[in-house]
Amino acid sequence: MNPIEKRYNHRVMITMSIYCLLVFTSIYTLKGMASDWPVWIRALMALTPVIPVAFFCKAYVTYLNECDEMLRRIELEAIGLSTVVVGLLYLSLGFLGRSNIIDLDGITVAVWVFPLLCLFYGASKFIAARRYR
Repeated sequence: MNPIEKRYNHRVMITMSIYCLLVFTSIYTLKGMASDWPVWIRALMALTPVIPVAFFCKAYVTYLNECDEMLRRIELEAIGLSTVVVGLLYLSLGFLGRSNIIDLDGITVAVWVFPLLCLFYGASKFIAARRYR
């Protein structure tokens, strides 16, 4: 791994650890003791996981700017394909009567968009990298 990838992986590991902690904490708090809090406080609590996602996006853009052209192409193909797959999956759930408001087994569908993007991004990057070998 080159220094660019090491820096990126370090930033992502820290950011995603904080993201996971905030997602589970906010869900647990909102379903428990925060049920009688004012709406604006619950909205802020629900939006707290967005902060590490913003830092992740900044780290990713910095990584893309430091990459060479081939790796940038692989990265952009992977993020594009994963966005299309997750977008279509999300839309198909909406057409089946599910939306970001309706619960799916107690957890809103929108909570899974970012983790699914990361999952499909990893698979798409693997496929794209193998294609350019």
